[in-house]
Amino acid sequence: MSDLLNIDTKSIFDQLNTILDDKLSTLKSVLIAAIEDPIKIITKELQELQKSYSFLSDEYEDLKRESQSQKTSMNELKNENVKLSQSLQQLSAKYNTMELAAKSCNVEFQGVPEKKEENVVNIVKKICEVTSGTQLNNDAIMSCRRVAKLNPHSTRPRNILLTLPSPRQRDHVLSNIQRYNKANSKDKLNSLNIGIPGEKSQIYAVEHLPLELKSLQAEARKIAKEKLYKFVWVRFGKIFVKKNEQSKPIFVRNKDSLKLII
Repeated sequence: MSDLLNIDTKSIFDQLNTILDDKLSTLKSVLIAAIEDPIKIITKELQELQKSYSFLSDEYEDLKRESQSQKTSMNELKNENVKLSQSLQQLSAKYNTMELAAKSCNVEFQGVPEKKEENVVNIVKKICEVTSGTQLNNDAIMSCRRVAKLNPHSTRPRNILLTLPSPRQRDHVLSNIQRYNKANSKDKLNSLNIGIPGEKSQIYAVEHLPLELKSLQAEARKIAKEKLYKFVWVRFGKIFVKKNEQSKPIFVRNKDSLKLII
């Protein structure tokens, strides 16, 4: 009886172990199947991410190289621009020098009232007579005419441009007018002085400047007026400003020089 019980018990345990092994095997297969698919998906996604990362990394390196190349090109363009700007300034200075030389015999009269059927030659002769006491010979007048306005909307009369045979004669005419104005500081050269009827208008005689220098002079006058400077003048094609009688003159060489008017 005891032996039979032992046999049965062993058989039962064997059967239970077999069933348990089968169940565990089945459970293992189920678990593996349940885990395997997500792992495959995750693995695939990781592989895709790796590919994307590699692609982006390559793109970044390409962009980095392109950016460096553009930076180098920009620096080269900046350097080239500086050189071109310097060359342009040099050419502009040479051109102004040449144009000044071409205009060195000219006197520009500003503020002379404009009348119909006027004779500008007689007007200029009268100006020279009043300011120097002597008449200007016809032979000394190479040309004399009104010139177009820089600003067509301006109400000021057109300037009169007088061309003389030499720069020396030009300077002589300008010096006479300067001396006259200094001697007659309360009644400087004006339209009534030279016999032009109507409202009194002051007349200015200046060197004939190239357009670029004329614009620079106008800007210098504007700033000098705002900063309460008393003097703005041109001498031999050079523009100067001066705050008062005691201060030193400032040479306005170019637009950058305007910053010195403070």
